[in-house]
Amino acid sequence: MKKILLTFLLSTSLFAILFSCCPNDPYWEFGTMKLSIQDYDRRDSSVRTATLSIIADLDISYLSDALLPYGNNPFVSSATATRCEPDGYQGMKDPISSINITSNAAFGNFPPNTSLNSIIEYNGQDLSTYNMISFQYDNAYGDAVFEVLQKPTSGSTHVFKVEMTSISGYKYIAITPAVNWY
Repeated sequence: MKKILLTFLLSTSLFAILFSCCPNDPYWEFGTMKLSIQDYDRRDSSVRTATLSIIADLDISYLSDALLPYGNNPFVSSATATRCEPDGYQGMKDPISSINITSNAAFGNFPPNTSLNSIIEYNGQDLSTYNMISFQYDNAYGDAVFEVLQKPTSGSTHVFKVEMTSISGYKYIAITPAVNWY
């Protein structure tokens, strides 16, 4: 009897080690997006610098495709797992296909409510040519920061709108607080 019990324990332990996985969630999505503005002097309502940041605080949720609530292996916990991927490692469940940023006021050569993407950078790249496939992996953990690289030619109050559209057509839209840019 002891031999059978010992064989059972050893075989289930070996099974658990060979097929262990962490109970993680491979996909992510965000339900809401809150925007804030910040210049390089850390001001948020009166900007005097040449550039400013639009910070999109993404309310991240992680999604699982596991059949069981603790991963696909019911015999193992994450404490004995041999390989663990971080939550969100497979990207967005419904990836973003486009991002468009506008201002409600004229912005240099840009009329009100037209795309400013050509003067905005995201991750060091021009937003108008940014590869949206990368977006789903870049933001699995929080904020997206968009850098507006040109100052408007006339001082005025601006309210920026960020619109992200997913592959399925769902639109995430948020606006910034009003900012006076001198």
